[in-house]
Amino acid sequence: MRIKPKQFQKTMSKRLKDFEVFLNNVLNKRGYGNNNTLLEYTIRLLEYDEKNNPYGLPYLITCKLADSAPEIIFMVLYRLLIKKDRIDFETEPVLHKKMLGMITLFVWLGKGEKQRDHAKLLSNIWPCAKTLRKELFWSSSTVQRAMLNNILTLFPT
Repeated sequence: MRIKPKQFQKTMSKRLKDFEVFLNNVLNKRGYGNNNTLLEYTIRLLEYDEKNNPYGLPYLITCKLADSAPEIIFMVLYRLLIKKDRIDFETEPVLHKKMLGMITLFVWLGKGEKQRDHAKLLSNIWPCAKTLRKELFWSSSTVQRAMLNNILTLFPT
């Protein structure tokens, strides 16, 4: 999954209006868990809140995710926007914990040996992201796929 900058620029200039509508929908459209926008819902899923999300990630880690692992955030947004994953803290606490654990695992150990970025990890798990339903995607099936070609650094045993 490679995007060539010149090709992207050409496509954007041809379809600028469509892209503006898409961005407007992403930023302003409500309907994600308790009538949030996509970005509000993503933050709600990830960030610690004593009352609503006691298993969430600390604020500083949540803030650093977009800078340190944009590929992982892209995958999460894809699952929420395109695959319509909705995770309810009350009825699906185990799934929510798995999701947070996998995101953390991928961010910290998913850069491979060269420690460059998460692009190879995303390439490995993309077939899972596109096809699996949420219960299977947020499971060991995806982690196993991430381990192909030693992209996901293993814990020493």
